[in-house]
Amino acid sequence: MEFRLLGELEVSVPGRRLAAGQPRQQAVLAVLLVDAGRPVSAATLVHRVWGEKPPPEALNALYSHLSRIRNLLAEGAVDGILLERRQAGYVLRTDPDSVDLHRFRRLAEWSIHPGRTETEQAATAAEALSLWRGAPMAGLSGEWVEAVRDDYEQLRLRTAIRWARAELALGHSDAILDALPAYIAEYPLAEPLEAVLIEALRASGRAAEALDRYAKVRRRLSDALGSEPGQELQALHQSILEGERRSPATPASPVTRPAQLPLDIAGFVGRERELRELDRLLDASGPPSSAVVISSVCGSAGIGKTALAVRWGHQAASRFPDGQLYLNLRGYGPVPAMTPHEALAILLQALGVVAEQLPPTEEGRSGLYRSLLDGRRMLVILDNARGAEQIRPLLPGSPTCAVVVTSRADLPGLTALHGARRVALAVLGQAEAEELLTRLIGNDRIAAEPTAAAEIARLCAYLPLALRIAAALLIRRPEMPIAVIADRLANGDRIAQLTVDGDSEVAVGAAFDLSYEALDIDARRLFRRLGLIPGSDFDVHAAAHLTDVPVEEAERLLDRLADANLVEPYAAERFRFHDLLRLYADHRSRLDDPPAERQACLRRLYGYYRSRSAAALHLVQPAVWLLGQGPDDPGVRPPRFTDRVAALTWFETERGNIVAALVAAGKTPQPHTWELAESFGKYLWISGCGEDALDVCQAGLTAARHAGNPRAEIILHTLIAGAQRSVGRPELTVRHLTEAGTLARRIGDLSMEAIALIGLGTICRGLARLREAEQHLRQALALHERLESPDLPVTRLYLGLVLQDVGELDDAETQLSKALAEFDAADDRHRIVLTCSALARVCRAGKRLAEAMRYAERAHRVARDTGLPVIEAGALLGLADACLDRDLADEALTHARAAARIADSTANRRLEGQARTTLAEIHSRLGDHGDAAEHARAAVSIHREMGRRLYEARTLCVLGHAVRRLDGVAAAREHWQQAHDLYAAAGSRQAEQLRELLAVSR
Repeated sequence: MEFRLLGELEVSVPGRRLAAGQPRQQAVLAVLLVDAGRPVSAATLVHRVWGEKPPPEALNALYSHLSRIRNLLAEGAVDGILLERRQAGYVLRTDPDSVDLHRFRRLAEWSIHPGRTETEQAATAAEALSLWRGAPMAGLSGEWVEAVRDDYEQLRLRTAIRWARAELALGHSDAILDALPAYIAEYPLAEPLEAVLIEALRASGRAAEALDRYAKVRRRLSDALGSEPGQELQALHQSILEGERRSPATPASPVTRPAQLPLDIAGFVGRERELRELDRLLDASGPPSSAVVISSVCGSAGIGKTALAVRWGHQAASRFPDGQLYLNLRGYGPVPAMTPHEALAILLQALGVVAEQLPPTEEGRSGLYRSLLDGRRMLVILDNARGAEQIRPLLPGSPTCAVVVTSRADLPGLTALHGARRVALAVLGQAEAEELLTRLIGNDRIAAEPTAAAEIARLCAYLPLALRIAAALLIRRPEMPIAVIADRLANGDRIAQLTVDGDSEVAVGAAFDLSYEALDIDARRLFRRLGLIPGSDFDVHAAAHLTDVPVEEAERLLDRLADANLVEPYAAERFRFHDLLRLYADHRSRLDDPPAERQACLRRLYGYYRSRSAAALHLVQPAVWLLGQGPDDPGVRPPRFTDRVAALTWFETERGNIVAALVAAGKTPQPHTWELAESFGKYLWISGCGEDALDVCQAGLTAARHAGNPRAEIILHTLIAGAQRSVGRPELTVRHLTEAGTLARRIGDLSMEAIALIGLGTICRGLARLREAEQHLRQALALHERLESPDLPVTRLYLGLVLQDVGELDDAETQLSKALAEFDAADDRHRIVLTCSALARVCRAGKRLAEAMRYAERAHRVARDTGLPVIEAGALLGLADACLDRDLADEALTHARAAARIADSTANRRLEGQARTTLAEIHSRLGDHGDAAEHARAAVSIHREMGRRLYEARTLCVLGHAVRRLDGVAAAREHWQQAHDLYAAAGSRQAEQLRELLAVSR
C-alpha cells in the first residue's frame, strides 16, 4: 500500500486506487501519515484537523474518521500497515518509504550528505524532485496543513537549488536550461535559482541572453520587493559584463558573503505556528517598505528560542542571498554580556573589515556596519540579548535586511521604538514533546515503553532543554529502562537531576539561575513565594497574599516576572508557569526564606482560598450551611464577588489549584484545610465532580482529625460519602456514613446524627433498599423536627423521593410540596430544581401530565439560572420525560441529547447512564428500536457499575420492549424478568406491573 501526500492525497494498492474519503477524513489520515510511526494524541488530531476552535462534535467525528481509516487500511489488506491505539495516542504503523512525503525528505536530506559526489548529489536530488506531483495535501486546508505545506515547499526549493548547482558543477548546462524555468515560475523571487540559470546561460556561450535574464530579474525584484538583486547576482552580472569566466562551483561574489548560521538543531519538532509567523512578518513588510523587519523571539530559559531562530534562518536562507550574520550577545550567561562595541567589531569583521580598519568608537562602528549592509539582502540573528539598549546599535538601516532577536526578556523598548514584532514561545505540546524524545532516543526504545516516555515528557514540563537533557541521560544508559529514569525524576530532586555531567551550562537549574539573578530583590521574593502555590496557575490576589503586599504592588512585581519570562500572563489578572519553574521557585524559597516566613505565607494563601470559597458557595447556593464559616485571619483581604456568575467562574478557574492545595495539605497539614475542603467539596459535589470531591474531602478529613474537631470529621465523612456515591462506590459510601453516625452519637450531636441518617437514606434508595431508606429518613425527619433544624426541608425532599419510588404518591407529594415551599423561601435553587423534578415525576405517575410539564419546565428554568451544567442536565432529562408523556417525542429527543452532551463534556458517568436511559425510551417511542436497544444496553452497564439498581430496572424494561421488536418476545422476557426481580427486591410497586406483563407475554 502506498500513500501519496505530495499533491492530492492518494491511497493505492497494486493495480488500483482506494477512496480516501471526504476532506476531513483525508485530513485525519494526513496527520497520521505525516507522523507515521509516532503516536498522535486525540487532542492533537482535533487541533490539527479542526483548528483552534473545534466544534463540540469534533471528538465524536474524529472517532468516526478513525474507524473508517481502519476500514480503508483493512481494504488494502497489506501486512504491516496498521492503525494502533496506544496510551500516548494513535499510531499509523507503516514503512516510512510507503509515504512519498517521507521518501522525499529522506532523499532531499541525503542529497547534501558531505561524503557524496556531485554526481550522486544530482541523482539523489533529481529522484526526490521526481516525487513531487503538486502542493502537499492539495485540496485540504487549515493552519497545520499550511505549515506542513510551507515546510515542504521550502525543502523542495532548497533541493532544486542543490540539484541545479550539482548539475552546473558537472557541466550539464542544458539540463539546467530545460528544467529551471519551470521552478522559477513557481518561486519567482528565489535568487539562487536565477543565479544558476544565468551562470548556465553564460557557460553555454549565451552571454547576451544571460545579461537579458539579469535585467528581467532586476525588474521583477524591484516590482515585487522594491529592492535590487543581491550581491551574488550583482557580482555575476558584473563578471559577465567584464567578460570574466570563473569556475561554476565558485560563488560569484567579490565581497564577503557571511554564512554564519549555526548547524540546524537535531530533532527539531513542532513550532509550525511560530515559523509561519516569522514568515508572515517578513512577507508583510512588502514593497516598498522603509523599515527593517525585526522579530523578537522571547521565552523562558530552555524554551528553544535559539533553535527556532536558527531553524527559521536555514529555511529562509534563500530569501537572503547576500548572507546571514549570527551573534550570541551573551545576555544571560556565566560571563558578562557583550557590549555593543564588542558586538560591532565581530559583525564588521564578518563583513570583511580587518581589525586595523575598525573605527575606535561605537558610533563609528555602528555607522560603518549600517553602510556595509545598505542595499544588501541579509539576515541578522542576534541571539541571547539582555536588553534593547544592547541591540539598538546593531540594527541595520536598510529595509532589505531582516533581524531576529532572541531574549529571555520581552524587550518592550524594542517594540515601542523600532516596531519589533513579538513571537512568544511556550513549552511544547504533549505530542511534540514525545516526538522530540522519539527523534533523539529512537522509535524502538520509545515504542517499547510509551507510558514511561510520556511520563518523562510530563516531568520535564515539555520544556525542550529538559527533554534534551533527559534524552542524553537515556542515551548514555541504553541498558536502563525508561521507567527507571522516570521514577528517579518523579521522586528525586528533579532540578538537580536534569544536568549533563561535565557540562555545567547544560543544566536546567543553571539556566534558571541566570534569569533569577537578573531580577531585583522584590521580584525575587515574589518569584520564590510563588513556588509555594501547589497549583499550576494563580491570580494576582493569591500573589498579593503570599507577599503580604497590596494588589497594585503585586501586579507590578508580576509584570517584572512576566518581562523576564519567569511567569506567563494568560488571562485577566491570571498568571502561570510550568512545573520545572515552580519546582525551581520552591527550591529557591527553601534556600532563602526562613521556615516561619514560609509558613506565614501559606497561612495567608489558604486563608484567602477559604474565604473566597465560602463567599462563592453562598452565592451559588444561598441556603448552604457551613460549619467552618468564620472571620478572616489578619492579612487576608479577599475581593468581593460581583454576582453569582463571577462566583461560578472563580470556582471553575481555581478548581485545579484548590484541589492541588488540599491534596498537598493532606500530606503536610496547613491552616484552614478542613474549612476549605468543606466549602469547596460541597461545590464539587453539587457540580458533579465526584473524583475531585473525593481528593478534596479526604484531605479535609485528615485535617479535621489533626485539628481534633469531631463535628468537622462528621461533615467531611458525609461529603466523602456523597462523592463515593457519585462515582459508583456504594460500599464505601455506607462505610463513611456509618462512621459519621457513630461519631455523632458518641459526641451526642443530634443534628450531625440526622445529617448522617439523610445520607444513609439516600444511598439505600440508590441500592433499591427502599424500606430501609424510608426508615433512615423518617428517623432524620423526627430529629430535625425536634431540633427545628434548617435541614428539615432537605429531609422532606429525600423522603418524598423514596415514597414516590414505593408508590405512595400522595404522601410523596405532601413531603415534596412542603420542601418546595421552604426552598422557595430560602432561594435554594439547586434543591428547587430537584424538588420540582420530583414533583413532575409524581404528577406523571398520577397522569396529571399538564401539571407535570409545568413542574418540569420550572425545574429547567431554575436549573439554567444556577449555572451548573450537571444540574441543568438533570432538569433537561425531566423535561424530556414530560414531553414524551405528551407525545412530543421530537422535543424530548432534543432535550435528552442536550443532557447527553453535558454528560459527555463533564465526564459524568451517572448522568450519562440517565441520559442513555431516556434516549432509549424516546427512540423506542419513535420506532428506532435498534438505537433504543443500543442506548439501553450501554445504560444498563453504567447503572450496574454505579450501583443504581432502580435505574437499572427502569432501563431493563425499555430494553425488553426494544428487543421484543428486534428479536421476539422470548428475548424480551429475559430483560423484563431481571427488571421485575430488582423492583420486587426494592419493594417497588413497579414489580406488580411487570408481573402482569410477564404473565400476558407467555
